[in-house]
Amino acid sequence: MGVRLVLRKLQAVSKAEIEPLNTAISWSFHSGVAVAILNPKIAAFFTSIFSQFISSGQSIQLHLAIASVAGIIDIIIYVIAVLLATTGFIKIILTK
Repeated sequence: MGVRLVLRKLQAVSKAEIEPLNTAISWSFHSGVAVAILNPKIAAFFTSIFSQFISSGQSIQLHLAIASVAGIIDIIIYVIAVLLATTGFIKIILTK
């Protein structure tokens, strides 16, 4: 699909085609959160990184704090990716 997308003739997108996308932002957000939470690769990645800091004698609060740090790191990475992808230069390239 990616190769076909790159090789396909680029066509300008009309404003009428963009409007329905703006109304689906909340659905896109919820879908993205669900994918991030339910993705087993993300769970395996964070488990492999944080497993060295977890032992059986620790409190549940510490485990929740470690999980929160993992979630915050994940959120920061996604926000940076979105901010970079929505810069003016990238928007011009994508809309052309």
